[in-house]
Amino acid sequence: MNKKLYIFAFINIFILLGCKTTAESVACDTSTNWFEVGEQTALNGKHVRTFEKFKNQCGDTLPSTAKSNYLDGYTKGIANYCTYKSGFDLAMNGLENPNICPFEIRREFEKGYQTAKIARNEKLKRAEHAERERARRLSQQANAPKKQ
Repeated sequence: MNKKLYIFAFINIFILLGCKTTAESVACDTSTNWFEVGEQTALNGKHVRTFEKFKNQCGDTLPSTAKSNYLDGYTKGIANYCTYKSGFDLAMNGLENPNICPFEIRREFEKGYQTAKIARNEKLKRAEHAERERARRLSQQANAPKKQ
């Protein structure tokens, strides 16, 4: 992999993990880049129908090209979101599957999500077991007869 791909992957992970929610409002003027809004909506794990909230917010001020630009951006974003790694990262962080991946590209995302979900559950079970064992040892030490 080249350096640009690593940077792109890091940015996507940061967006996925750090920006779970996307702003559900936008500036309703000519400065809004609807392609980027669509792309970020997808990368943040939001449904394509989030556009309806923007449409209702902007009303008549919504540019005529907004929806097509938004959908183009969303299409690009969802292709980057619906990957094995994204699904894996989402589940490892204990986040719910938003079920937004189109059927055609869902398989790898779901595989990553399920793999990480199993691994995370096992990790949590081991941590719970270790904590119970630690508590048991502390209890035994507290109840042990003291030497005089």
